[in-house]
Amino acid sequence: MEYKVLTAISAFVEDGTDSLSELVNAAIATGWKPIGGVATCIDPSVAGGQVHVSQAVIRG
Repeated sequence: MEYKVLTAISAFVEDGTDSLSELVNAAIATGWKPIGGVATCIDPSVAGGQVHVSQAVIRG
């Protein structure tokens, strides 16, 4: 079994979740399955903050 974490980074939550959705849908098309929920965090070290949105996926 394979495991990986997909992550999208953006300045806005909506953009991050849209980008993550595209990544997850592409992964699903190649046999990956999402597991668990979506994780989010904000990186305050970047001016204005930066949103990281992640989803774990498995295959096999």
